[in-house]
Amino acid sequence: MSEHLVIPRTIHQLQLPQDDNHLWDLVNRYDAKGPRYTSYPTAVSFHEQVTPDDVETAWRNSTRDISLYLHLPFCFQLCWYCGCHMKVERKREPMARYLDALQKEAEGYRALFAGKRIRQFHLGGGTPNQFPKELLLDLIGALQTMFDFDDDAERSIEVDPRLLNQEQLEAFARLGFERLSMGIQDFNPRVQAAINRHQTYEQVKAQVDLWRQMGQGGVNMDLIYGLPLQSVDSFNQTVEQVINLEPQRIALFNFAHIPQRMRHQRLIRSADLPEPITKFKILLNAVRRFTEAGYVPIGMDHFAKPDDPLAKSMLAGDLHRNFQGYTTLPDLDMLGLGASSISMLDGFYGQNLKGIDTYQERINAKEPVLERGLVLSEEDRFRRDIIQNWMCRFVIEVGNIERDSGVSFENLFPGIREKLAVMVEDGLLETHEFGYQATALGMLLARNVAMLFDGRLASTTPGQFSRTI
Repeated sequence: MSEHLVIPRTIHQLQLPQDDNHLWDLVNRYDAKGPRYTSYPTAVSFHEQVTPDDVETAWRNSTRDISLYLHLPFCFQLCWYCGCHMKVERKREPMARYLDALQKEAEGYRALFAGKRIRQFHLGGGTPNQFPKELLLDLIGALQTMFDFDDDAERSIEVDPRLLNQEQLEAFARLGFERLSMGIQDFNPRVQAAINRHQTYEQVKAQVDLWRQMGQGGVNMDLIYGLPLQSVDSFNQTVEQVINLEPQRIALFNFAHIPQRMRHQRLIRSADLPEPITKFKILLNAVRRFTEAGYVPIGMDHFAKPDDPLAKSMLAGDLHRNFQGYTTLPDLDMLGLGASSISMLDGFYGQNLKGIDTYQERINAKEPVLERGLVLSEEDRFRRDIIQNWMCRFVIEVGNIERDSGVSFENLFPGIREKLAVMVEDGLLETHEFGYQATALGMLLARNVAMLFDGRLASTTPGQFSRTI
């Protein structure tokens, strides 16, 4: 944990220039392409020279408990904004074959996980609740015989409200899932038409009410700003509707418009996308309203009710960040199962094959499904800790950095003081005796600050990343 636990001021107190010219200048200088830093090094640094032996060695050397992630990549319809690895599929048989392969992959970790507990369990996608419930029941039953699930393990599942029904909700409750993660994105009908995802406020409210009537309180809602045809006023209406639904957690993501990587995003008209200054105003208005409504800002893009474990973790200074975003349990290694899934250990990252058919063929042939990854160097670990501390606690502890490295801050990062001084002048940072602390504006532009400590960024292609604003 950071020695200097600083709880940034509430974002609704954020003061920005009222002059659009001044605001435009700020946006223009900080609207760069950069990583989201759910890991460091980021996934674009992965390479194909890693081997199955690297994976086995990393897990054998691990002494930590497990966060288990299952990627279920099938959806019944293509959402044009989507940045996930997915496939449109509505038939039962392909889903059954995929889950069979996933179960076989899990079996390969049984011996390696002896003595370890599963303390977090998440089903993501794709659309997990599109899979027939009896197939999910069989899969999870098999996993529970293979692995030691902690009695208090956090269990969450991503759901599409358009497919959700009482029968599914009852099954999820029986399986111990206490948290639903709902993809809302935007309630405005024009925006929904522009991204090919139609769902109503009434649909979502009915399912949330039903889930709560079952005694299950955990609801997360994901929103995206920067989608086509969004305006400040239209998104404000979505924000108010979400506040009325009272989710425990809210994620407010910047639309990752990367049509060069996600071909289906080319179905979105670039002319319909809001200008950067409009996006920033949408963001500012949204975060003000969420904090005014009592939500605690978590990191750069999440909000939680004060009694939620994520808010408590933020206030205690032990928030952590991994490929799933912000999390409450820092000392876990993450195992990703399924096509395209990423595993994240202390000194190793690995990603499975992205192709669903190839993944299944390899599994059934008892061949490795690792496609690429990275063994972290000492420098990677050092920079990772700085970036992790910044993204979760919003402090740059110069004295600790110098103590841990034995090298002066300026020699470690040539020119860093001048760059940070500009950010202080622009209102992103404040100076303290221990180094630097984020302002409310700095929290929103956290990626820009983290990029200063990224030793691999110069060797990457900017087009691989989304914009920071």
